[in-house]
Amino acid sequence: MAEIDKACEMYCDRDYEKTIEYVEKMREKLRKFRKAGLDTGGEFSVENLSFKVLRRNGYLKKLSDLATKAYDKAMSMNGDYNESWKKFKKELEEDYQQSVKKGHSSAKKRLIGMGGNKYKGGPYKLKVSMKRSKSAPPGAGGS
Repeated sequence: MAEIDKACEMYCDRDYEKTIEYVEKMREKLRKFRKAGLDTGGEFSVENLSFKVLRRNGYLKKLSDLATKAYDKAMSMNGDYNESWKKFKKELEEDYQQSVKKGHSSAKKRLIGMGGNKYKGGPYKLKVSMKRSKSAPPGAGGS
């Protein structure tokens, strides 16, 4: 019970990531503790009876609720939605631009064929530049 209360204090101190880790360790410890008690002493083992006391007094529910609250607080944007959205959007656009840039040369080779036109005097008299042209900034163009 003292260990669970310690986790509550961590949550109150706003150390949410540490609280999440601590609660997960506590859950695993309780799981192993009860299993060992059931394996060796059966239904009336000290480990199993202590687990039942924790459950009856609401400490297991308290532990579970604490994990949920700590996770919610850790993943919260704390009211800074516009800045978070702008940052996310910028990262998404940069990833898209990098993927386009990576596939550009192979796509251009496939479409143009490196100027190897089999017809004499075809549409490309000179070898076409394989450099990527400058484009408008991401988002300009109505999308």
